[in-house]
Amino acid sequence: MKIGKIDSFDGRESEAILLPEFKRVWVGTSVTAAEWCALDVSDILANDRCTVVDANSGTLEGKGGICGVFTATVDGATTPQFTTIQVAGKYENAVVNTSTAEGDPLVASGTAGEAGLGSGVSTNDYRIAGIALEVDTAGVADVLIYKHPAFLR
Repeated sequence: MKIGKIDSFDGRESEAILLPEFKRVWVGTSVTAAEWCALDVSDILANDRCTVVDANSGTLEGKGGICGVFTATVDGATTPQFTTIQVAGKYENAVVNTSTAEGDPLVASGTAGEAGLGSGVSTNDYRIAGIALEVDTAGVADVLIYKHPAFLR
């Protein structure tokens, strides 16, 4: 995660601001802005390329591959295309479980594109993708996205 440096009031540098980070990725399905995404492991194995799909706890991708939030709505179902995802930093109004509280760790839920701590989901079994910065309002909340190891370079 990139950390922005600012000058504090006493003139020393401080690493206090977490800057958002973005990646261009390939999608082969329709996706919606603000939904959580995951690396598509099956596409890596079958086609030797890395694509992203909606995160879902019922899939291998959702359990460990949840990696960020889509920044745009894309209809990739008919023609696969590139889009941008946010992989680190604060994201405003990301899709979360409707029982999300401030400070909750966020993992792939049972609903595609949603993160949270839904029933039957445990942070022991899934990669924590971020943290809720506020209580959800109608299934959306500001979140802090933790960078997935696949994007550490």
